[in-house]
Amino acid sequence: MNKDNPEVDNAPWWDAISRRELTFQSCIDCGRPVFFPRSRCPHCFSDRLEWRRSAGEGTVYAFTIVRRAPRGFQDRVPYCVALVDVNEGFRMMSNVIDCKPEDIHVGMSVAVDFEQRCEMLLPVFKPSSAGRN
Repeated sequence: MNKDNPEVDNAPWWDAISRRELTFQSCIDCGRPVFFPRSRCPHCFSDRLEWRRSAGEGTVYAFTIVRRAPRGFQDRVPYCVALVDVNEGFRMMSNVIDCKPEDIHVGMSVAVDFEQRCEMLLPVFKPSSAGRN
């Protein structure tokens, strides 16, 4: 992490999100995916990282349905917060949208989409038509 400006590490990720692309870092030395963005590989501590574009497909690893939301989110309930195992080998937290909460399950195939929330564009996941379980 850049001590003077920690946003330097994640700026390329947000730039890609603004183009509606899901990206991640990959370590040049050990070949493993790195997510969330950072300045060093958490596996081998190398600082030789490169950005790659994800196909944006994955499966739900775990999830919870929020029914009592904090202030400012009450109009969204119920909504799903999920850990998604992205096919390139990293796990990220996001929302699963465009389906009934009771239809969401562990192992469900999902694909990335993007949703404008206030002033931010954020990656979210929708049920995948290619591999619904």
